[in-house]
Amino acid sequence: MQNSTNIRSNKSAFAKTLAAIEGVSRKDNSRTSVGMHLNVNTEGWSQNKKLLFIATVHNLKKEALERIGGRKLTSYCYQLDDVTTLEDFLYNDSHTTAAEWLDNRVELRFPGTTTDHQRIKELVAFIEVLELFAEDESKYVKNIYSYYTDKLERLFVGFCKKSKKGREVLGYLS
Repeated sequence: MQNSTNIRSNKSAFAKTLAAIEGVSRKDNSRTSVGMHLNVNTEGWSQNKKLLFIATVHNLKKEALERIGGRKLTSYCYQLDDVTTLEDFLYNDSHTTAAEWLDNRVELRFPGTTTDHQRIKELVAFIEVLELFAEDESKYVKNIYSYYTDKLERLFVGFCKKSKKGREVLGYLS
């Protein structure tokens, strides 16, 4: 993820802005459970990498996604549970799912609104590790029509166990 170092720095303008608005931002909205959209720049990503990134979000345990997102999934940010191949993710255009591919970005809708810099740093770490996983796994995709997504969670967990940052992300998910 480009420029994520600035987001993670406790001395960054971003961190100072979060601190300045802490306690002032609106946190209650019963209609949407106060969601926050995170947009991931996918410029230069292969189609398979984008599809794997999105499909992995949708194939993680619901509780894990809610834990790292900091809120319950709702009808505004639900996981697709009726898709079985990568191809199926080409046709998701509902604008209410946990992750969706839009042009040169992936929109993540599962996080709750927050000014907690630590939570945002955890979400950024998750996105970074997920991007690395999607890049690595895309090497094994020969055909999106026959790549079944039911094994993605297991593969992602295995990938995370191989690095310190990945193991930290697993801690955020559990």
